[in-house]
Amino acid sequence: MDPNGSNDPVWTQTLREAMNAVRKLNRQIGRHWRESTDKQIQSACDDVELTADFIDRCFRTNEVPSSITDVVRKNDDFVAAFAKIRSTADDFAATLFAIDKADSRDRNPSGSYCTLVELLSGLADSLRSQLHEAIEAFIQVVNQQTTNNHNHVDARTKALSVADDIRSRLKARQLIHEAERARIARQKADSDRGTRELAEYYLTHAAQEGRRADWLRTGAAILLVAITGGAVCLNFLFDAVSVGAELVRLSATVPIAVLAGYLAKESSNHRRSATWANHLAIAMQTLPDYVQPLGDDGVELRRLLGQRVFGAAMDQTTPPGDDGLFDELPRKVADALNQLRDTIERRESRR
Repeated sequence: MDPNGSNDPVWTQTLREAMNAVRKLNRQIGRHWRESTDKQIQSACDDVELTADFIDRCFRTNEVPSSITDVVRKNDDFVAAFAKIRSTADDFAATLFAIDKADSRDRNPSGSYCTLVELLSGLADSLRSQLHEAIEAFIQVVNQQTTNNHNHVDARTKALSVADDIRSRLKARQLIHEAERARIARQKADSDRGTRELAEYYLTHAAQEGRRADWLRTGAAILLVAITGGAVCLNFLFDAVSVGAELVRLSATVPIAVLAGYLAKESSNHRRSATWANHLAIAMQTLPDYVQPLGDDGVELRRLLGQRVFGAAMDQTTPPGDDGLFDELPRKVADALNQLRDTIERRESRR
C-alpha cells in the first residue's frame, strides 16, 4: 500500500507523517531561515535539509527501486527511527518559531535567544543520530533482500549508492560538529589555563612586593627611631652648649633622615604595586565565572581587563592610595626637631 494513500496501516501512517513533517520543516527553513546570520541556526537547518534529502531519495523510484522501498517501509527499525525523526522535526519547528519571536539582539548566554539556539543545536544533534539509525536500518534491509540474489544487483547498487552518499555527508557533518566542539573546548581550556597562570604570576608578584614593602617600612621606622633616640642621647649625655652647637649636632642626622624618607617612599611604591597585583589576580581568578552568563557585556569586561593588564603602564593602573609612614615622615621629623630645639632653648634660657 502506498504510504500516501488512505486507510494505511500504522507503519505507513508513521512514515507519511514523518516525511510530511520533515518536508514541511525544510520548506519553512528555505523560505524564512536561509538568510539567518547565526551559524548555529544555519548548521542545524543544514541537518534538516540532509534528512529531507534522504527521505526524497530513499522513496524516489528512479534511485531506489520499488522492490527495495516496499520492504524498507515495513521494517520495524526503519519505521521506529522515522517516528523519532517526526517528533524531533515537530520540536525543531516549534523552537524555530520561538527563536523568531525572541530578541536576536539579546546575546546574553542566559537569555531566551541563546537558550533557544542551544536547544535547537541539541535537536539537530538528535536528528543526526536518528537519521543515522534510519540509514543503518535501510542498509540492513537492502543487504537482506539482495545478498546472493543476482536479479537484484542493479537495485542493490542504486540503493546502497543513495545510502552511502547520505551516510558520508552525515559523517562529514558529525565530524564538523565534533571539531567545532573540540575547538571551543580547547579554546576555553587554553584561555582558562592562561588566566590561571597569569593570576598566579600576579599573586607571586604581589607577595614579593609586599615583602619588600615590609622590609623597607621596617628600615625606615628603625632609622626614624634612631634619629630621635640619637638626638635625645646627645642632648642628655653631653654638656650643654649653644643652640647653634646643638643644631650642628642634629644636622648629622639629616643624611639618616633622608635615607629614612627614601626607604619610606620605596616602601610606599612597593605597597601600591602589591595592591595593584593583588587586585589583578583576584579579577583574573573570578572574572571567567563572573562573565560567563553576561554575553556581550562579559566580552566587554574581558576587553577592559585586558587593556588594564596589557594596555597601560603600571603607574597608570595602580589603585590610588598612600603609605601612611611615608606621608607622615616629614611631619614627624620636623616635629621631633622642633621639640628638641624648644628643649634646648628652654635650657639656655634657665642659665
